Amino acid sequence: MKPWLILLGTVVIGLQNAPILAGEASGRFSVEGEKPGIIAPTHAAAFVTREPYNPRKKVVEIVLSAAPIDTDAVLAALNPHVQVINQPALMENDYVLMWLTPDGKLQMNATFRKTMTQYLDQTGSSLQIRLEANTPERVAGHVTSAKPVTTLSGERYTVDLKFDTPVSRVPPGRLLKKGGEAPGKALLAFLASAGKKHWPAIKAGSSPAALRFFEADYRTARENAEEALSTLRMWLRKSKLRVTGGEVRGDIADLEVEGEMHPGMSALYLARMRLSGGAWLFESAGLAGILP
Repeated sequence: MKPWLILLGTVVIGLQNAPILAGEASGRFSVEGEKPGIIAPTHAAAFVTREPYNPRKKVVEIVLSAAPIDTDAVLAALNPHVQVINQPALMENDYVLMWLTPDGKLQMNATFRKTMTQYLDQTGSSLQIRLEANTPERVAGHVTSAKPVTTLSGERYTVDLKFDTPVSRVPPGRLLKKGGEAPGKALLAFLASAGKKHWPAIKAGSSPAALRFFEADYRTARENAEEALSTLRMWLRKSKLRVTGGEVRGDIADLEVEGEMHPGMSALYLARMRLSGGAWLFESAGLAGILP
């Protein structure tokens, strides 16, 4: 099961200081049993993303694949993980994803694309890792299974994978205070307008990228407002919403928004605002993860 399930809108931002970087992978993830298979990646890439089970924290996500990913597109995305798993390099090939923490702990997800069969494991369970590098600039290591691992369905798998890759990062921005400052206020005002189904305010508060989701010529203003509200409820499925912070880079503000996804279940959402004509406009949003 993938840690993220909400598809986010993706926009392009200036990344002159964040070039596409290539890494190398070798070895294999092997499965024996009724559904045998081998994943033998040759390409590696790494970037910063949210920790799957505690999205307030950030970790390095490592992608091992048979084809190179588009790192530039990953860095431009509000949710890098969601963006990368929807790239052709992963949709058309088997792959292995890893999440590496600064203290050297690692989680793994090996995926066979045709059946979407996934094998999840981590260090401290069946996996061992020998790290050559775990710095902000580079990660390199050797991940193995101490012995063949038997799944509940009876398959057995082994892990013997190596990677060495630079870590791609966007240039650091300015951190926003609690409440999100001007972008945060604009987001809350926009959501209030959406809740009232006030189409002129929704349209005025949306970036062109967001309007592609909300507006259609064949719908009435009322229908466009209803479509916008329905879409926003998918992207920001919550109650008790509050902006806890975020970061500004140029004309983009990425906000951290916490809310109650279900009674007793809190979640972290991300919302992107774009500065245009002196006003902060809503662009996209989605789930970052369930809070512990």
